[in-house]
Amino acid sequence: MALETLTVQSVSRAGAEMSLQSVTTVGGFRFLNDGKTIMYVEEKNTANCEVGIIPTQKVDSQSAAVKTVDVTSDKNFVLGPWAQDQYNDASGYANFTIEADQASAVGLVSFL
Repeated sequence: MALETLTVQSVSRAGAEMSLQSVTTVGGFRFLNDGKTIMYVEEKNTANCEVGIIPTQKVDSQSAAVKTVDVTSDKNFVLGPWAQDQYNDASGYANFTIEADQASAVGLVSFL
């Protein structure tokens, strides 16, 4: 399954208005991870949504388990940042799973 690619916004001390993106792809989503990116998640559905980050670093030649966060319905969550050496794939993307029956609004910001 192809992952939906989301855009990371830059922010400085001057501030920036956050632009939210809908996550609708069943396979999950990804973004170019610089190790300083924070994810803001709004769950607008009536059910909770599970967001998972897929680690790429192996321990004793074994893949690490997907780390999950349960985003509660009608709540706002902030996640991250994710270390590049532990979570980036060969192309520099951090990859996430999301429950197939849910769609969330996600904002990604990287601090300069």
